[in-house]
Amino acid sequence: MGGGGGQTQTQTSGIPAWAEGSLKKVFADAEKQYFENIEAGPDATIAALTPEQKQAMADQTALSKDAIAGTGQFDLTRATQEGVKDAMGSSMGMAAGAGTLGSARSQAAMNSAIADRYDQMRRENLANQQMGLQGLQQVGQQGRDYAQQRLDADDIERGKFFGYAHGTGQQSTTTTSGGK
Repeated sequence: MGGGGGQTQTQTSGIPAWAEGSLKKVFADAEKQYFENIEAGPDATIAALTPEQKQAMADQTALSKDAIAGTGQFDLTRATQEGVKDAMGSSMGMAAGAGTLGSARSQAAMNSAIADRYDQMRRENLANQQMGLQGLQQVGQQGRDYAQQRLDADDIERGKFFGYAHGTGQQSTTTTSGGK
């Protein structure tokens, strides 16, 4: 009869001797950095907004609010008044030239021209308001994204710290023995 052979597998845990010194240093450095960053707060992990970004957000907010309110460069009051005056003047001039000044037909034409001008200005104002709302939404999203990054800073630090530990301390040894 012949002898049997077998294979045994032994799994041990622990840091391999060759890596022990290096890993202790890496873990000590990572632990020190982790606790320093946690204590310092999210600004130690997440880059702050630059002055340019802060200014752009403030400017976009102000511009968007002006567009929504129809103020500043988005104030169309004077343009509307001038447009109505022009429409009235043109209509009256055409009616006078045609000898129909004061007629129902010329009055209807003048009313139509004024209504068209008001409608055009109303559409421009609405487009400005929509642009303003979109601008505020973008600024709000940027601010929210940055705030979320700050909230996630602790998790980022933990992930970096424990990333070093992943897979360390495990060894696998396979022993083969056998016979005939």
